[in-house]
Amino acid sequence: MKPLSASVLKALESKLIRLRDTALSEVRMVETRDLRPYEETDGEVRDPAERAEARREDEIDQAEMTLDQATARAADAALQRIANGSYGACRDCGQAISQARLFALPIALRCAACQQKYEQRSGRR
Repeated sequence: MKPLSASVLKALESKLIRLRDTALSEVRMVETRDLRPYEETDGEVRDPAERAEARREDEIDQAEMTLDQATARAADAALQRIANGSYGACRDCGQAISQARLFALPIALRCAACQQKYEQRSGRR
């Protein structure tokens, strides 16, 4: 595997830090948001449809927070791979992940070919 240049690694590291920080900011925003009151709004009782909508919005917020947490963990793992010199190597075949792929998806663990095989094996698509 041809190593990534220092300038490319620095650019990808900056991209990963921004990705992680944005994801963590989104998590904090959801965590600090007051739960939507299901029963009352300014002393008025909500009807069942309003309660259901509030619960649905909370479920969406929770799902987005879960995705943001996973993104932050993946970015941290990629930053660790940069630190230990293994960043940019495909987890499956060991070949270099293309720079274009890394710039598009800096948390990528696999080259495009191995990712496609992985998705086919795991039924993702």
